[in-house]
Amino acid sequence: MVKFAAQLILIIIFSSFLASCSVLNFNFFSSKKPTPAPLEKFDPKINLSEKWIIQVGPNNVLNSGIGSFGPQVTKNRAITTSGSGVISAYDLSNGNQIWKISLDQKVLCSVGYRKVDDDELIAAISEMGELILLKSTGKVNWASKLDGIVRVPPVITNSVVVTLYADNRVVAYDLISGKRIWAVKRRVPPLILHGQSGMTLISSSKNSTKLSSDFENGLIVNMAGGRMVFLNATTGTVNWESRIAFSRGTNEVERISDLLGNPHVDNDVCTTAYQNSLVCLSLLNGEVLWRKAFNSVQPAFFSDASVIAIDSDSKLSAFRRNEKNLMWKSEKFFLRKISAPVIWQSAVWFVDGQGYLHGLSLFNGKVISRYKLKDGLLSGMIKIVQDGILIQTAGGQLVLLKKT
Repeated sequence: MVKFAAQLILIIIFSSFLASCSVLNFNFFSSKKPTPAPLEKFDPKINLSEKWIIQVGPNNVLNSGIGSFGPQVTKNRAITTSGSGVISAYDLSNGNQIWKISLDQKVLCSVGYRKVDDDELIAAISEMGELILLKSTGKVNWASKLDGIVRVPPVITNSVVVTLYADNRVVAYDLISGKRIWAVKRRVPPLILHGQSGMTLISSSKNSTKLSSDFENGLIVNMAGGRMVFLNATTGTVNWESRIAFSRGTNEVERISDLLGNPHVDNDVCTTAYQNSLVCLSLLNGEVLWRKAFNSVQPAFFSDASVIAIDSDSKLSAFRRNEKNLMWKSEKFFLRKISAPVIWQSAVWFVDGQGYLHGLSLFNGKVISRYKLKDGLLSGMIKIVQDGILIQTAGGQLVLLKKT
């Protein structure tokens, strides 16, 4: 009798547990995985149309790393790179091709570009492990053998070409001769992301005119291991460095400590620490001025007033940059594998894994626009230009979308 009573109590407890699971919409025995959120109907506030669209060549972004082949924008030109080694320049006003050159080998990432005097210079990382500097005419100035893997676009200054190696080395090569002239190395963590950290030359940032001449040769580098370094691109002298994020977690994947994308430069310098936080630092000394804990998996977008970030479940959060207060949060794109966001026309824009470009109100996070790309995955970061949104797809299209 006692045994029967004990069994009855266990049955009641277990039944109560199952009932509670049902209330919570949780099936304890189910192996069904969470599914991406469906697209909801919305009231369009911004309509988009193609200003122009052209074919520039496909890229295998899965091999090279998501975002490896984005367009480079300078003044009224877009410079595109195809993994096959085709590099082209297009007029942003009409999409007309200005020049096109073809290397005799494949490349690993987008090229670096800079106009020096009357020459348009291109720096490419070849699949054969060379840094190649050439002109827009196709003439090769020099090619230097690399002693490691580079999957980040090189930075060209008036005197050097700077590369960021996968083993946490920053190496500069003389612009004229191609000889290696300086190197800065930091310890490489046991596990890092695949070519996700980048560099920003302060003089080429949109806000460089607001900064003093002291920053003219300044280069900000996001390094694996959660470290940011501000150095002189001409000499390699380190002005300051800051350890932004530290490893944490119980396994190697959780302990990845990387900085995502290119540093954002305005009056400060801001970056995204993978699975860790959003951070802004002083340009003068690297002191942390603003930090918000956040499980980031894509580079956040920083403006003067706002920060837009995406977590591992494709949930978006918008913060006020000064106060760190949450403006809004959207779970409408749960598990839709959305790209790094940008801000344009008072809206937040990103592309999901099914090739839809979405626009959300910057003020409340409501969906106000949607556009289906014809060619799937992004090849690189979305770029905002004077006339609209510039997108390069993995399938090989370059499209400029305008507001109608």
